[in-house]
Amino acid sequence: MKLCLAFGLSAAAVYLSFANHVGPTSRIPPPPPTPIVAWRWIPDEQAPGNAATMASPDVDDRGAGWRDASIGEDLFHGRLGYAWCRTTLPVFKTPPRRIHFESVDDNASVYLNGKLLIRHKIWNDAFDAPVGTDWRANGPNVLAVLVENTAGAGGILGPVRAEFADPMELQGGVFSVKIDPVTGGLRSITNRSDPAGMNWVHGGSQWGVGWVRDGKQHLDWKLASAPRLLPGNLCTADYQAGPVRIAVRRTITPQGHMDESYTITNPGTKPISLAEGDLGVRSPFNDSYAGGAPACVTGRCNAHIWCGGGSAYVCATRMGAAAPHLGLVLTSGAVTGYTIDGAYNSDDRGLISLNPSAMTLAPGQSRTISWTLFWHRGWSDFFSQAARIPTFLRMEASRYTLDKGETITITASGNLHGAHLSADGAALLVKQTSAGLKCAYRPTHLGEHKVRLTAGGRETFLRVFVTPKPMDLIQSRVLFIVRHQQRNAPGTPLDGAYLAYDNETNEQIHEDINDHNAGRERVGMGCLIARYLLTCRDPQIVQELRASLDRYYAFVNRELTDENGIVYGGVGRSDVGRLYNYPWVAELHVLMYQVTHDAVSLRRFVRTIQTLYSRGGTGFYCIGLPITEALAQLKSAGMTLERQAVLDEFVKHADQIAKNGANFPSSEVSYEQSIVAPAVQILAETYLATHDAKYLSAAKSIEPLMDSFNGHQPDYHLSDVAIRHWDDYWFGKSRQYGDTFPHYWTTITGVAFHDLALATHDASARKRAERIVQNNLCSFRPDGRASCAYVYPREIDGNPGQFFDAWANDQDWALDNYLIVMHSQN
Repeated sequence: MKLCLAFGLSAAAVYLSFANHVGPTSRIPPPPPTPIVAWRWIPDEQAPGNAATMASPDVDDRGAGWRDASIGEDLFHGRLGYAWCRTTLPVFKTPPRRIHFESVDDNASVYLNGKLLIRHKIWNDAFDAPVGTDWRANGPNVLAVLVENTAGAGGILGPVRAEFADPMELQGGVFSVKIDPVTGGLRSITNRSDPAGMNWVHGGSQWGVGWVRDGKQHLDWKLASAPRLLPGNLCTADYQAGPVRIAVRRTITPQGHMDESYTITNPGTKPISLAEGDLGVRSPFNDSYAGGAPACVTGRCNAHIWCGGGSAYVCATRMGAAAPHLGLVLTSGAVTGYTIDGAYNSDDRGLISLNPSAMTLAPGQSRTISWTLFWHRGWSDFFSQAARIPTFLRMEASRYTLDKGETITITASGNLHGAHLSADGAALLVKQTSAGLKCAYRPTHLGEHKVRLTAGGRETFLRVFVTPKPMDLIQSRVLFIVRHQQRNAPGTPLDGAYLAYDNETNEQIHEDINDHNAGRERVGMGCLIARYLLTCRDPQIVQELRASLDRYYAFVNRELTDENGIVYGGVGRSDVGRLYNYPWVAELHVLMYQVTHDAVSLRRFVRTIQTLYSRGGTGFYCIGLPITEALAQLKSAGMTLERQAVLDEFVKHADQIAKNGANFPSSEVSYEQSIVAPAVQILAETYLATHDAKYLSAAKSIEPLMDSFNGHQPDYHLSDVAIRHWDDYWFGKSRQYGDTFPHYWTTITGVAFHDLALATHDASARKRAERIVQNNLCSFRPDGRASCAYVYPREIDGNPGQFFDAWANDQDWALDNYLIVMHSQN
């Protein structure tokens, strides 16, 4: 399809059009938004104590030390501290109502003519500074922004503009929706009964604008020709992108839902074809970790997306797990994928756009995509409300990852008129039940399978994955590691190391970049091999694995740790200070004792744990701390005093986590599943070690926040898989931000559910633990190759998604945790 940008409106023209449609109070339109682009800046080590002086309009920002600054410019280059940014605003006939900032990194204090307007935290969260009564009609009006940088880049990184018009507001039920009078997009979606007042629209973005693709170029629709708020809780906005017209209609229904429709029309004389992914409707749920737990628990959501064609939905759950939550269910058309834009760092998932299915429009022809949004109290309530929507179809499988030859149960519910189920090119024999349809399905080959449902004029599907028998798969993997990923270079620092591997070039990877080196997460390969050795009964394989593992353990003790228990991140005992590395080496020591029965390994474990806690481990949320396993081995070795010493440290650690509750500390990512899940795991295992009920109670109180990250869509990539969206960038060859489903650290949640099941004898927790580790087996091939990440969206920042990264790197923790969950009962 070739499109040309044949339509455009200036902001002033949009306001004039707006004035002609919204009634007599707007016949004299307010001025259009005015960008503020000319800034001067200076670093300031005395801030913020000198704010009264530096924010004064009398400061000469043309003097020594002041420099020009551009929007988006990094003023700090890694320096922590403060800088002042100042500008003199134009003389406006009408005072602006607010100054709008898209992004100030990290924190901002905004002053007008020396008076503080607002203090704002969170780097990628848009905010408004209200002008108030301090505007000088005849000028000058000096805007000063004190920027605080706490990490990385810093400055005024997003557009700034003076705004003169108030947003339109659509209200009904408990919905409050604020609409930009220029773009017609939604600035905010809030629930009026929500005490936190959470905005469900991602900061700095607008909901309901979008784009059409012309080759590799996106033609945005983001200036409405006539956004109008009409009687009857109806809002309309009309757009054009190239030859395509888009009519957007929104209303609050008597049932308290917000209905949206997007009608795409070809007004021209030639047919237009839009392939899948050529059209995107911005649905930027506020899924971001900026600001850490204090911002996320009450003000951010985990957006669980299912693009199931004729039955699609988003179940968005607040990160703090407390209702109200927001749901979206498709009511007409089909949504077959989603894209992510603006995914530039680990703390932000980016902006979500939903992609309608492919369509061809004859001249004058239209297609409509519509959905309804509603408030819910969690997944069960979401599905209960969705079931009352006539077009909703739901499919489920008893398992989404299974061994070859196994049979699973498929169910379907909803409007099943004329229903037909099929898979692998053949119809499935179904049974009618009071709840809908049910059938048995036995896939015939390894890999992915789609089970399709056609009913009521709509089509949807679910995805399952068939693996070899898991222990065969793990055996293939460990043999591949020792035969292809171990460095054989006697006399060099890397001798014996297990390294990342490029499946395209068949080469080992070792780089000085921390996430590509021979230490850190790569220790998971050694742990997996040691743990597999505990189950292997083939003497030849045992001999091969043991010889390799002994060389690897010598490498670890030579290059990655020392006699004082310090753990290093790289060869040559370099890269010291990263606490994440300690529990992984500690686990390897415990496993090596089980393999060799040499108490030296347990003494190394004790030193490692003591050093971890001497360096601040009590306040750190470790991934994979082997509490119950280590204590059991220390007991079996008769090391009573050592066992008590490390148990005392574990107890202090658990006490601190229980005290913190939902006040999770930020780490390498400000807030994420692999901070919350380890908290549950540490508390649950401390309970198992002490039988002190307070630890189990604390674990149960945090469990809903951990659970909020997990999806329940009918797909092995997503079912009970936690949201993660930065791992391929750091660990993969593609260096691609964007959702990685599944990702191996999802299995931390599996271990946490496993521990809860041991503590409570809850069969459902046990089942969830198994499902999580099973759904991560898709990252491993039958020949033993592996991938560190599957990039799930259709597209991320213009780059294709839906691929397994070429590198095997750190994913073997998924198999290590599989063995813990499936082969450990205590």
